[in-house]
Amino acid sequence: MRILAIDGGHISFSDIDFKSGSKSIIILPTFPLDSLFSSALQNYKCDVSESSSTNSIRALVFSVSPISSVSAKIYDSSSGSHIVVFEGPLTKLAGSHNSLFASPWNIQDFEDPSPDTYLLEIVATDISGKSVASSLRPFTVTGIPAKFPWSWKEFLMMGCQWDSLYYPILWAFYILALPILLIPRLLISFPEGSIHIEASMPTKASSSELFDYLWNSVTSYYMVRHDPLHVLPCIMPLVFWPKF
Repeated sequence: MRILAIDGGHISFSDIDFKSGSKSIIILPTFPLDSLFSSALQNYKCDVSESSSTNSIRALVFSVSPISSVSAKIYDSSSGSHIVVFEGPLTKLAGSHNSLFASPWNIQDFEDPSPDTYLLEIVATDISGKSVASSLRPFTVTGIPAKFPWSWKEFLMMGCQWDSLYYPILWAFYILALPILLIPRLLISFPEGSIHIEASMPTKASSSELFDYLWNSVTSYYMVRHDPLHVLPCIMPLVFWPKF
């Protein structure tokens, strides 16, 4: 199941897997956003007014039992280890159906050119003492998105711009296919046994066939160059069909 939230125009989501059992506490951080899904056009540090939605860390917390406390931790991973650089309680916001919690912070303290230097963790505790922590989520306040880890299948389906690669692939196919089709055609243009050092020129009949073939190839090239999708099926038999 996917939980999606829109907070101040920022979209965040979390995928919940119930195969391992039901969840008594579900946490969805709504700001700051995961740097994997942030846009390069979003530069949060430019919006620092007192009424700005970027002046607080926020998270949605759903629980079977009433929540007693929610806290946020920010880790600095630039040294290779997770060092806590911010820790503070989140308070329940009025009019949020007891689900939205927030904590003030100074967004300018976390400006960094790397989109995965800082990691956010939200910890929620219910009245029975059970605590649940969200997964460490990288975030950025400069709007620089993190690189998404593609598998080769995902890259072929979503990461490759096939529309821009269509014509390079099409012409690469022509360049590879032309020698395969041209060389056998040139070989059969010479009479059997006439290919040797003293007499390597083709006969008059084969020269005429070769001229016709080259003329058709040049004509077909200019036709395909202007409209390859419609002209190619018509000129392929003209150029490559064997003469008997």
